[in-house]
Amino acid sequence: MGVRLYPRTQNTAILERLADVPAGTYNNLAAFESDYPCDNTYERYQALQTEPNRGILQNFILFGWGKLSWGDIEVDDYDVGRSEDLDFVKAILAENGIVLPDGISFESLDGVAWN
Repeated sequence: MGVRLYPRTQNTAILERLADVPAGTYNNLAAFESDYPCDNTYERYQALQTEPNRGILQNFILFGWGKLSWGDIEVDDYDVGRSEDLDFVKAILAENGIVLPDGISFESLDGVAWN
């Protein structure tokens, strides 16, 4: 599965922007999850996909920006960790080719995590 990179923010508006979904998608996903307590994973997946933006946001929350490339960046633990250091955040995003949407600052990410 590989080590993946995630933003640490809990700000739902920022998560929506990072996932490139319309405002309100997070609330739509939260309502779906509370209204659809299905044990059948495939059935739940099919229901989730009836509104594509829900699935896009859920995938971003689950998988972040995807597999992480370290390049020349050194850390204590390459398998799991986090950092709020702004220079580190900028470096790891650049190493992985991640460009933030207009209006989203590095500071607003509240750092990054990987696992």
